[in-house]
Amino acid sequence: MANFPDFSDHPEVHRRLVQFRPQGTGAPTKDRGNNATIARTGVGVYTVVWSDAPKGFAGATITVGNSLANSVRVTSFNETTSVLTLTVFADGTTAAVAADIAANAANIVWVIANFAGPLSKKI
Repeated sequence: MANFPDFSDHPEVHRRLVQFRPQGTGAPTKDRGNNATIARTGVGVYTVVWSDAPKGFAGATITVGNSLANSVRVTSFNETTSVLTLTVFADGTTAAVAADIAANAANIVWVIANFAGPLSKKI
């Protein structure tokens, strides 16, 4: 139909939401995030793994809900294993030293990951 062009070859943006609470040097607590696991793998370094992540990682929006001067940055994404690596920087710049976020009810990290490829399986 002329009024409805075929967009079947155009990728759609798929989003995955994860919310977790860092626990200092302990394992983080996941509050939200279907099909996702979160682990602390080093000082200020966290990994998020999705069992159903689409291909075509297109970046992430990260929000840190705390009173500290921290920033959280995506440091890598592995398309094969669907592992997103996040690093917390103490003074808000990537030139700073990685630092843990203390356990506190107000210390929450939200991650909205964007993918521009096809779904790996139906959700």
